[in-house]
Amino acid sequence: MSTQNPIKKLIITGFFLLLCFSGSAQAISETNNDTIFFRYFNFIDFENPYDRPETYVDTILDNFQLYEPARFGQGLGNTGKAFKNYYFITKQTEGFLAYDNVFNSYMPQPENIVYYNVSSPFTDLYYVMGGKKEQILKVTHSQNINRNFNVGINYNIINSPGSFRRQHSDISNFIVSSHFTGNKKRYRVIGNIIFNKCNNQENGGLDNIEEFKEDLLGRPELYEVRLINTQNKLKERGIFVKQYLHFAGKNIKDSLDQIVKKVFRTTLSHTIYAKRESLIYIDNNPNPWYYPLTQFDNTYTGDSTRYNILKNELDISHIFAFRNDSVPMLTLRIGLAHQYIDFRQFISLNTDSVIPILKEKYFFNQYIPKVNLVFNPSKKLKTTLQAYTVSGDYNNKDLGFSGNLNYSINSQHNLGLDVSFSHVQPAFMNNRFISNHFIWDYDFNKTDILHFGLDYFFKGYTAKAEFIRASDIIYYDAYARPKQYAGDIDIIQVVLNKNFRIYKFNFSNNLFFQKNSNSKVLPMPLFAAHHSLYWNTHVFKKALFAQIGIDLCYNTSYYGYSYLPATRSFYIQNHTLTGNYPVIDVFLNMEIKNARIFIKAYHLNERLTGTEMYTTTDYPLQGLAFKLGLSWMFRD
Repeated sequence: MSTQNPIKKLIITGFFLLLCFSGSAQAISETNNDTIFFRYFNFIDFENPYDRPETYVDTILDNFQLYEPARFGQGLGNTGKAFKNYYFITKQTEGFLAYDNVFNSYMPQPENIVYYNVSSPFTDLYYVMGGKKEQILKVTHSQNINRNFNVGINYNIINSPGSFRRQHSDISNFIVSSHFTGNKKRYRVIGNIIFNKCNNQENGGLDNIEEFKEDLLGRPELYEVRLINTQNKLKERGIFVKQYLHFAGKNIKDSLDQIVKKVFRTTLSHTIYAKRESLIYIDNNPNPWYYPLTQFDNTYTGDSTRYNILKNELDISHIFAFRNDSVPMLTLRIGLAHQYIDFRQFISLNTDSVIPILKEKYFFNQYIPKVNLVFNPSKKLKTTLQAYTVSGDYNNKDLGFSGNLNYSINSQHNLGLDVSFSHVQPAFMNNRFISNHFIWDYDFNKTDILHFGLDYFFKGYTAKAEFIRASDIIYYDAYARPKQYAGDIDIIQVVLNKNFRIYKFNFSNNLFFQKNSNSKVLPMPLFAAHHSLYWNTHVFKKALFAQIGIDLCYNTSYYGYSYLPATRSFYIQNHTLTGNYPVIDVFLNMEIKNARIFIKAYHLNERLTGTEMYTTTDYPLQGLAFKLGLSWMFRD
């Protein structure tokens, strides 16, 4: 049963529907079709005040049936659950990181919010209905108050009971975003407010996986699970605002197009970001056979972590030279950020009433100077260099460097080179953690990540090769406790993508190869792939466009991670191989004007190709299920 009030959900959803239909009616009645445009961009695109890249909103049908936010990695057999990618991620956080978030696929952050620029109100209603009452709802609404000022709203819900006992996931996101540009473009501002909420049941996996393999009980809900009254709750609230002030304007004449335009050589920007996050783990009936120890209360577990971050950043950038086509050729940016962190951990005891007791309290101040240099001498070549360091509490003497070179040989050939190095302190909760069942206090060394990447695009082929050397990495051992590997691990990763089109058939391929020098510390499949084969056709005098096809996901066998809900961590195990099991879906995608529809039979091969149907030990995949999805855009 969902712990979120269904009446509240209904009221909020109805409010958005009203906005959508009223906005669409206004778009149809007040806007001439010749002037209609619906475009979007991200935060990085907004950084450029002159020629901001924007992408037109469209109704591409390809891969429409792939609705799950987290797919290419380890999951717990239900949408909205903890997730771990198959591949090693090199991106590091500048400064304080509280914990490694296994729910980040479902938690939008300021840097990945989409902003719109529309000539009339735009609305997208997206709904998925699946087996076992699975429901996903996404509502996007955006409209320009005037040509320079836009406001957008996103409301997302994942509500999926799952196939097995105590597997319910309940996640919601509410986002308000906006951007404004002054008439003379001297002043610009972009911002968002984010509310993320996760309220998931945890079952600890099946108590006897062999019963499931042999299909002794037949129905998923009949199998015993290890945790019977346990929940993981996450709540995140954040506000992000970045303002730009441009000055030192100069009229520049494009030598090619002979167009005079005004550009600003110097930009002063200020960013403020405030976030409050809480993590709560509740077990109303702790199983003594499941937990290794009980530290405070053997009748009730109520672990809570709460932290606040307030970040201010001031940057100044200057263009030192322009190309003949008036595009900036050499730009330097320097900045200084300050972070204040308030971090606390609580233990709740089940006395006459549940009383939270503060066990840990920390206050951190951090200063992060950074520099960025962009050299763009021609349309074919662009180079970016950036570096930062940290001084202050906890992350003192962290540093990072990255460089990127992109060379466009011609319209069909593109070459990219990436290099980066980071020397950073592990996430705080890897070093210090206190709960009812786990307590540790470590002083781990900083982790070093050296990365080289080469990517090449040629006539629809995309290939990327990476070499990574990870030193002193943190992993969770077989006892689900963090450990540091004192040594180097070398990782090679190769990704290949290609979409073949033959007559009316499409064959989309995503292949992933990887190998590392220590699979006991860093387990990963040697090979993973996703393929889609489908047939395109128009029917009913081209009134309907359809795709009929199959999806296949596969990865080679390896000793996949186990999962511990109490610490929200994936930890190594060496007794059960996972993988070597294909998941096959059959789907029908349809497009009728502004509406897209998919019908999918998920995991059609359930038990036909083996019984090792799980990516995380003791957490089976969802069985055969039928899914129906609809996206309806109001943009005429």
